[in-house]
Amino acid sequence: MVTIKETINLHYQHCLGELVHLLDLQTVILLAENENELFRLDETETVDGFLAVSDLDVLALIEDEIILSLPISPRHREGECSAQEPINSNLIEKNMLLPRQKN
Repeated sequence: MVTIKETINLHYQHCLGELVHLLDLQTVILLAENENELFRLDETETVDGFLAVSDLDVLALIEDEIILSLPISPRHREGECSAQEPINSNLIEKNMLLPRQKN
């Protein structure tokens, strides 16, 4: 079993402000000796099974589990966002990020 409890900093797209996110992850990763055992493990939705091979990157598996547990669109709780109004992406593109075109 892999257990990870940590706070990480994310960015809220609405205000581009920092958002502290509690990462509380518990997952079971089982290693299968052969394809038959892996097939049997895959029938169970409560655990993740992987074929045990010599070049298996366990850290990459754990990293994938962390990434999959992150929110798709991090948000502040109601009333915690410091932005008065949403960031207008058209304004950013026209005035800040794209070079001005000469007419």
